Amino acid sequence: MISKDGKVTVSKTSYGTFKVRFYDQNGFRQSKTVSTVCERDLLVRSIRRFEDLDRWFPPEGVIGTKSLQTFKDLSEEFLLHRRGVRQISQSCLGNYETQIKQHILPVLGDIRLDLIGLRDIERLALNLMQKRPLTQSYLAIRRELKTQDEFLSAHYRREILTLACSIAKFGFERDFLASHPFKAFEMPAVGEKPFDYWRPAEEDRFLDWLLAGGPYTKEHTNRAGEKFDRPWRVWNYREVYEVVLLALKTGMRRGEITALRMDHVDFDEKVITVQDAFVSCTGKFKDTTKNGSFRRIEMNPDVEEVLLRYKDRPRNERIFEKIMTSHTLKKFSELTRKAGVREIHFHALRHTFLTNLANGIGIDAPVDILKVKELAGHSDIQTTMLYVHKIGIKDTSSLQWSRTERKNRANKTLPSNVFALKRKETRG
Repeated sequence: MISKDGKVTVSKTSYGTFKVRFYDQNGFRQSKTVSTVCERDLLVRSIRRFEDLDRWFPPEGVIGTKSLQTFKDLSEEFLLHRRGVRQISQSCLGNYETQIKQHILPVLGDIRLDLIGLRDIERLALNLMQKRPLTQSYLAIRRELKTQDEFLSAHYRREILTLACSIAKFGFERDFLASHPFKAFEMPAVGEKPFDYWRPAEEDRFLDWLLAGGPYTKEHTNRAGEKFDRPWRVWNYREVYEVVLLALKTGMRRGEITALRMDHVDFDEKVITVQDAFVSCTGKFKDTTKNGSFRRIEMNPDVEEVLLRYKDRPRNERIFEKIMTSHTLKKFSELTRKAGVREIHFHALRHTFLTNLANGIGIDAPVDILKVKELAGHSDIQTTMLYVHKIGIKDTSSLQWSRTERKNRANKTLPSNVFALKRKETRG
């Protein structure tokens, strides 16, 4: 099926869904009700571009009770929808596939859709409470968070149960289910998720250690079989210093730093436009950030100094791709141990940045929480609140003091207004 003339009308129903109407190639009036803005926009674009619409209007019998008999069938249809219509990120899709395969289908997979009910989701909840971690990546995260529990965490169990409910809701909204079987299910309450970040003294200690060459000792055995500590250093310490400083002063995600090019940097306006990302699970770059949009981050003196070193590089070159995908940064938590500072992983640098802004640490005044949200690139303020760790908030990241300025203020070697005057002169 295709559109006759590319014309389309959209109306919002009393249920909050969207009804899309148009004429097909045979002149018959067609309509399709979709539940999300993303689906609405995708369908409207397909109609206006005269694209094939068969996936929106499958022939009778192709999708129905015969093709979707069990919860496993519904889960597969859900994944197809998320991949094709919603076009979610590959990493998010991978998480869905893992949770469905490892945790949901062993309990709900063989249940017929016409028999599934509230007791089944409750049985899944009880099963998850007695389940141990299965994947190496999950175990690694638990080790980094220093969590010793042998069973799945409360947060992860809730995440799995939320996905199971989303699949059931998907089936109800598309008439695969007569009713929403899990609608009355109450999610278990969970406490605040622990997450660590660096304090200013720890930032300085780690960065100073890198500037000194990243020295550490490594056990070595000579030909006589004698063991001794041999001095080593981080071979790419200068590049590691630059990307860590960039993460601490911009809050950019790991994939966003990997994808950064010189044509994203405006030295006149002192602004970085974050618009690309690297997806580690696929090894590919994409032309949007995690939430599908872009954002602009002002450069403070530290960030500007780092990027000026690359000013003459080709405009389309990924500046930090090599160091960000290196073995050194893949084992970032090991670097923190060698430096003798609080052990964190690379994403915690983003937590550190947002916490500093929201609480006025190393900055003239706290940044307003809505501006912190924009700088983080979050679509929901609740997500931002998971990062800031404390509340108190005004202005933007360009007002951060440089490391030199912060140290001078701490030592009281300069009057507090000297740098403010210099900044005004520079901007003027």
